[in-house]
Amino acid sequence: MDLISLWKEKQAAGKIRFDADLLVVQPISGGRNYNWGTVFYSKAREDYKTRIKQTERKTTFDLDLMRGLELAEFGNLIVAANPNSLFQGHLVIYPQKKSPELAFQDIYDITRLAQVQTGQTFIHNMERSAASILDWAHYQAYPVVFPIENETGAALGEFGQVKIARISDDFPAYALVAEFFEVERVARWLLKILELLARSDNPHGQRIPCNFIWRKNRVWIIPRASNQSKLAANYFGGLEMGGIFCLPNADHFRQYLPGVLRKEITEATLACEPETQKWFEDNALRLLCETI
Repeated sequence: MDLISLWKEKQAAGKIRFDADLLVVQPISGGRNYNWGTVFYSKAREDYKTRIKQTERKTTFDLDLMRGLELAEFGNLIVAANPNSLFQGHLVIYPQKKSPELAFQDIYDITRLAQVQTGQTFIHNMERSAASILDWAHYQAYPVVFPIENETGAALGEFGQVKIARISDDFPAYALVAEFFEVERVARWLLKILELLARSDNPHGQRIPCNFIWRKNRVWIIPRASNQSKLAANYFGGLEMGGIFCLPNADHFRQYLPGVLRKEITEATLACEPETQKWFEDNALRLLCETI
């Protein structure tokens, strides 16, 4: 299943808003590998964000539009070209059944899809983690390597064929990463993580939003801080937590300078919350140990 070629067919048919020549504010390192803090500007994306903001209502999938963008089905998931693509091959993936919460089958299918489509990096954004569509939990995919994927970290444990580590403290975002060869077990564990974060008996006293990033046989879990800025909550999702940024509009340029971005990302995750980190890691390891 060549998703890039299928995406190009939709673009040639005029069904995708896409800037072929993105403005790059920070340098890239070559190929599909990007340095942390690389910033892109897309006029098509700005126009879309402006229109959404002007409507002042919650958005959902335009099913007539999405039917024309469908590329494939995978398990319970519909794989489609993103109508507001940032890169060639930018995808949106959503369960066939509409729900504001991810189910086990959805997580299982995206985890398998990441192992099949090894050239793509998949993300999930939640409310207060940059999701713009809240009534239909979904994923996006980018044909690039995120900077976070090159980070090493401190090993926390090994459970069967699943290894857990905390990524390096040098990286601005706090995250746990699991390397695995037990897809079903990891999918059940990720669902338990979502259920854990949805409860209020935690150091925040309320639901903790998070982002997921999948690539091949690894998944990164990035819980969000209680005091993250409005910019981070609305615009910084899995792509940005992974180290790549898209400027919403020219007026935001000063907020996208490297030092400002580093501070925003650090404060948006648990990097500055050691108590919540410990609570999360203890429970994440316990849940994995209990998951068969």
